[in-house]
Amino acid sequence: MLIIIGAICHLRYIASGIGISLCQQGSPLGPILFLLIFNIPHIIIRYFLTMIGYKSGTSLVEGARGGAILQKLSKGATIIGLMVIGGMSASMVALSTPLAMTIGETTFEMQSYLDQIFPFLLSLLYVFLMFGCLKKGMKATGILLMTIAIALVGAFFGFLA
Repeated sequence: MLIIIGAICHLRYIASGIGISLCQQGSPLGPILFLLIFNIPHIIIRYFLTMIGYKSGTSLVEGARGGAILQKLSKGATIIGLMVIGGMSASMVALSTPLAMTIGETTFEMQSYLDQIFPFLLSLLYVFLMFGCLKKGMKATGILLMTIAIALVGAFFGFLA
């Protein structure tokens, strides 16, 4: 039962990713698909699990505690959820730099060389920075304000695009 609850939580993230990507493209289907992808399985699962809970009572929870299958399935659902979040962060976080170096008459754009070595490196480093801030106990509001400040300073001084 806990696995199904965990799967519903991950389904929300997957549905959000699909809805957000469609909204970014200007499609009105984004919020509609989010609601359909998340709510239809969510309502069906809630109904059936409520019926199972009424029939089983506390014996279901006691039986689930002793099984190692529950832990393995929970770990698998967590891994899948982390993979989805990782893919979303790579596609949703866009960070680039317009910095360029001129040697002689040749201009070298830093972003093109960074993309050749490691595509989306700046985005990945910023995601790791945000994750590190979360691990140190910084609140999401503080991280959002930090992101806005970095964007404004970077755009003002011209080292972020």
